[in-house]
Amino acid sequence: AGFHFLIPFVDRVAFTQDLKEHTMDVPPQTCFTKDEIQVEVDGVIYLQVIDSQKASYGITDFQYASIQLAQTTTRAIIGTLDLDRTFEEREAIS
Repeated sequence: AGFHFLIPFVDRVAFTQDLKEHTMDVPPQTCFTKDEIQVEVDGVIYLQVIDSQKASYGITDFQYASIQLAQTTTRAIIGTLDLDRTFEEREAIS
């Protein structure tokens, strides 16, 4: 908010971010259910940058970090459910 000044040759905008919603594939991974059954899970995440400064300068690669977070969360959720409940609660898991 407010005025921003850039001094040429001193200040520069190094990164630009698209503020539209992006679709990113989450690669397949092997998870174990609560009853120790191995399942392969993949997914899609929809990502939208809200703060372009934090996305550019706050983290090295926000897209990679988002995919890693989605994979970790999926593994944690699948690990708490037995196989039958994973099929019943597909919508809730997503």
